Amino acid sequence: SEWQHEILASEETAAGRAHWRQDVEADQFDLTLPLENSSLEAQKFSPQVLSSTLDVNTVRQLEALAERHDSALSNSLLAAFCLLLSRLTAAPQLSLGVSFDGRNYDELSDALGLFSRFLPINADCSPDIPFAQLLTSLDHSISEAQRWQELFTSSGATFLPFCFEFVEEAAPAISVTDSLCFTLHNPVAYTSRFKVLLRCLRHTDGSLHVQWHYDAAVYSEVEVSRLAERWLTAVDGLCTQRSTQRVDEVEVVGATEQEELLRHSRGEAQAWSGGECVHELFAAQAARTPEAVAVSYEQESVSYGELNRRANR
Repeated sequence: SEWQHEILASEETAAGRAHWRQDVEADQFDLTLPLENSSLEAQKFSPQVLSSTLDVNTVRQLEALAERHDSALSNSLLAAFCLLLSRLTAAPQLSLGVSFDGRNYDELSDALGLFSRFLPINADCSPDIPFAQLLTSLDHSISEAQRWQELFTSSGATFLPFCFEFVEEAAPAISVTDSLCFTLHNPVAYTSRFKVLLRCLRHTDGSLHVQWHYDAAVYSEVEVSRLAERWLTAVDGLCTQRSTQRVDEVEVVGATEQEELLRHSRGEAQAWSGGECVHELFAAQAARTPEAVAVSYEQESVSYGELNRRANR
């Protein structure tokens, strides 16, 4: 409409137009997860959904975490998604699409139509920064994007591959008259293509309905299920670990994946037929490769030779 064009061209919104010109980095959209089907352009968009539930206790712990940092539950969930994608893609700086309602102005508050869209939000997931710093930077980015959302124009990217949406009311009610009310169950509309869309919908009991919408032309159900498990592992880690932990200290490998990794790394079980004891075998290994790493934990490593010397004290 005419008033919208006036807003877009006015001097008052110049700062907002400058915000999007400076804040959007096209190369930060280019994220590729392992085992992705690379022939995306030739495939038809084929959205599928996997669902799970985040229990009330976990949600409360996340809310407490957010409150300690003057943040919001939605941004804690988004931060966990950001650090997971950063870990999997080895990209310390990335951009995700975050859903905004597009109704900043009073003229749009009651207007009919779909105004919501995904806007790019930058995330600094450098491994050595505290998680609290990631959360604070997301708070700022979300606030600025909310303020200037109507002024965003695409910088050339066809779509945002990884997106996030938080819905405060999972089953919103629409009152037609005093005696007639409709409840929308699982309302969703795709306004653009994506690879993965994480939607978190809040129920009245405080739990969250977690939906993983994904393009089946790009990722298989198995891969998305593993992505969901990793995200849940990160969320659990944020709830139970110290609030000062760094981004690279947040665990993302779940119990099922850990068991698979251990099973494949151990190989097939074999009966031991030798006569040596374990400590004798270790001493022999230390003699052969004294400088090789025997054990490591976090930032510390100990060689076979050093560990053998400690054992012989």
